[in-house]
Amino acid sequence: MQNKSQPSVVTPHEFQARTAIAALWASAMMCYVYADIIAFLVPGHLQSVLDGRMGVWTTSVPLLMGSAVLMSIPSLMIAATLLVPSAVNRRLNIVVGSMQALFAVVQTVGAWPPRTYTYMYFGALEFALTVLIVRYALKGLPSDLNKADMFANPA
Repeated sequence: MQNKSQPSVVTPHEFQARTAIAALWASAMMCYVYADIIAFLVPGHLQSVLDGRMGVWTTSVPLLMGSAVLMSIPSLMIAATLLVPSAVNRRLNIVVGSMQALFAVVQTVGAWPPRTYTYMYFGALEFALTVLIVRYALKGLPSDLNKADMFANPA
């Protein structure tokens, strides 16, 4: 007979932290999307895109693929926050949240002198949201791999 052990349950505190972090990732994603959509309304921006320019870079397949990968990460983090085991989840949100916060700073600084104040505004929001993600991950998710792992299979 097979020993089917019951997976440990996520505590209400951890569930609340996971839900808050997933909501913050969803909010950050909306900022990423709206920043790019509104940027198309800036005079001359759409024409530069049609001319094969992305800011200072010439549009290329590797640049587009890199952008796609970079922007898929936060969207995947919404689901990962709710589905990945606890201790891995904590580390993942701290690392990816920190990287996205740094990315928001680089993009905001790169928008200076103010090409678009809206892009800088969204960059500041993205930074604040990703810093909150890291804070919630540090404070609300367990750090011990053996402690509260909903996918644990104890022997």
